[in-house]
Amino acid sequence: MSCIKVASTTESEQLLKNSDTSVKHDPILGFKFRHKDSKGDLQDAKVIKAEVEGYYTVEITGQQISMTHEEIMDGRGFIEKITNHRRKGRGLEVYVVYFDGVNEWTELDNILKKEVPELLTEYAINHDLQKDFGWGWIERHMQDAGVTDIISHRAKGKLLEIKELYDDGTTHWASMGSIKKDGDDEEKDKLFEYAKEKKSS
Repeated sequence: MSCIKVASTTESEQLLKNSDTSVKHDPILGFKFRHKDSKGDLQDAKVIKAEVEGYYTVEITGQQISMTHEEIMDGRGFIEKITNHRRKGRGLEVYVVYFDGVNEWTELDNILKKEVPELLTEYAINHDLQKDFGWGWIERHMQDAGVTDIISHRAKGKLLEIKELYDDGTTHWASMGSIKKDGDDEEKDKLFEYAKEKKSS
């Protein structure tokens, strides 16, 4: 008959004290990112569990694949949060905090907007920036609808505003400057087509 020894409270405390406390929660678990597939299209992805020797199970559009830390990183750090912003020349920079402890000012460009739109949207809403310079794209992102047409324009003070029609049937007035600066290629093409049509009529 075997006897199992149960450690006393003081023995348990000593065991915990002597145990390796260097094991920490892996910040990559639960991380959401945009994965570029073989065609170059970006797809939503999420790290769901750690495997062996630096591999992770990643869920992409309902399928699970194994990826290394480097493949997930794809040459960039994991952005934990956005904590500040500032004007820089004709553009904007945001202060990015990475999970690996690196913090830096980064240009708010289309790449960053595609990589972490949710973090940027959350930061903009918390600081009421949707109408500020360089943040006009946030409202369009929140609508989660694509621009199908430009249907009108108007002068508002010194600004020229464009009325956009979205595929969900809603409309939105946006400054032409914000479309030129923050709009995606399709939106800029629609603006060019609209201007060309108005010039010829």
